[in-house]
Amino acid sequence: MRVHTIRWKFTAVFFIVVAVTIGLLDLYLTHWADEYYVSQLRVSLGNGCNLVSRQLLPLLLSHSPEIDAAAKSIAGDLQCRVTIIHPNGRVVGESNHDYSTMDLHNTRPEVRDALLTGSGWSDRSSATLHKRMLYVAHRIDAQGKIAGVIRLSLSLDAVDNARQRIHQVFFIAALLAILCAGLAGTLAAGWITRPIQRMTTVARRLSRGEFSQQIPVRLEARDEIDELAATLNMMSSELRGMMAELTDEKRKLEIILHKTDDGLIFVDSEERVQIINPAAIRLLGVENSTVVGQSVIAATFNNQLTELVSRVFRTNTPGTLDIQLRRPEPVFLNVYVTPLEYSKGVIGALAVMRDLTEIKRTDEMRRDFVANVSHELRTPLASVRAMAETILIRTGKDSRVAEDFAGRIIVEIDRLTAVSDDLLDLAQIESARQPISRNEMALSPVIHRIVTRLEPIAREKGIALTMHIPEDLTVVADEETVEQIVINLVDNAVKYTLPGGSVDIYAQEDGERIAITVADTGIGIPAADIPRIFERFYRVDKGRSRASGGTGLGLAIVKHLVESHAGKVSVESTPGKGSAFTFTLPRHGLVD
Repeated sequence: MRVHTIRWKFTAVFFIVVAVTIGLLDLYLTHWADEYYVSQLRVSLGNGCNLVSRQLLPLLLSHSPEIDAAAKSIAGDLQCRVTIIHPNGRVVGESNHDYSTMDLHNTRPEVRDALLTGSGWSDRSSATLHKRMLYVAHRIDAQGKIAGVIRLSLSLDAVDNARQRIHQVFFIAALLAILCAGLAGTLAAGWITRPIQRMTTVARRLSRGEFSQQIPVRLEARDEIDELAATLNMMSSELRGMMAELTDEKRKLEIILHKTDDGLIFVDSEERVQIINPAAIRLLGVENSTVVGQSVIAATFNNQLTELVSRVFRTNTPGTLDIQLRRPEPVFLNVYVTPLEYSKGVIGALAVMRDLTEIKRTDEMRRDFVANVSHELRTPLASVRAMAETILIRTGKDSRVAEDFAGRIIVEIDRLTAVSDDLLDLAQIESARQPISRNEMALSPVIHRIVTRLEPIAREKGIALTMHIPEDLTVVADEETVEQIVINLVDNAVKYTLPGGSVDIYAQEDGERIAITVADTGIGIPAADIPRIFERFYRVDKGRSRASGGTGLGLAIVKHLVESHAGKVSVESTPGKGSAFTFTLPRHGLVD
């Protein structure tokens, strides 16, 4: 018979329960008996110590040589070992040994406790007799001083023998109980497992799709096994319906996978492609027959997608990435990969691919349009400015009116020119046409040049412009780009800071990056406007911004320039107290 069947497991449970119960009872009773007998002996020895303390006191005070003889006499009367100890730990009387050869006893636990508290005891093996002993010691006091210590001890062999007899009795009882439990367990297990075996046979047939199988069930006096049989019968009928529903759901899923425009790829936990829909096949330019079952890199030949899938599995967090596929015509894809978690953990990942080719093409056309419009505006703007300057030079009779209008024309043209310049810069930055040469550079000299350049403007407004840059800070960046970023931020800070305020430039290490902050004590930015201040032409206070000469593009340029260096820009601001713009640049990296 197989030992891993329910019958043998049931019988084994009986064995274990009986054995553990008797074993625990044995441990409890032997422990209780040991404690009980030891406590009784301890009380008896304590009473003996109190009885002989008065008899020994004169001998201890007079340092009589009769102390050893008294110890032997007391031991004969009390039928125990007697040891008399001087306060310094020296043995001066011993009933069983030559006291002159014994070592100091002030380190014995019972003697140490007696000297400290008046009494002490211990249950341990004797270093002299080499057997388990019970020691009880009492301190003998006289005239406020310690005269000595009396210690009585008894062998605990009788207690150990009693424990051994209890163990033997329980061992015999355990054998008899285990035999009886084994017989009862075998009979009960057979009665329970026979109908279970019949149900197992029927369940195997159900697993093979034979749903017509039924198990006989008693209509009356049904127990749990009959309930299980009835449940299996119900399950067989329900399985037929569930299989039909699963087949229908599978067809629906296949239709969804085939009809969706987004590419879908399911990757298992070993990073192998298991499901791929026609849209993904079309976008990746692969064949279905050669993809399923292969690794991501072998199926797609794309390192970026492979690395994204690996990172999602490593971090167990979703990730997204824009990739470009090199074909006769470039294809731009946005890939979103998310882990698929089950109760037992991550079972795989789902990659969703959106075709961004048309969006990229439209965005490129928009950038070209902005660049072209800005370029075309510069020629008429230059002509208008030339005519306005002519008006200023050749004023007629009403020269004040001509001068006023000409001045306004020049101001507006300057503003349009600034907008045009910023639009051109922004278009070049977004399209990556603006050349960027990254080199390792010291930050302090660059910031110092900017402060020197803008300090006269700040001084004219009554604003203190100060830099706080350590001399040893270096970054890997394009020097002209850094200047453009800082000039835009400092220029904004000066424009929106009232006279008497201050603008400070800080820089500090932030891990593998350098964080540069431009802080001012200006008017601040409302919290509702902070998420949008880096948008093109967005103004917090439109009237004040135009009056200050801003184009509304400075912060957008700053954002794109910082991101071109793989950095981030952020702002913290409190209305009425000022703002602090912070951007980061790499400390190390590839040098162009």
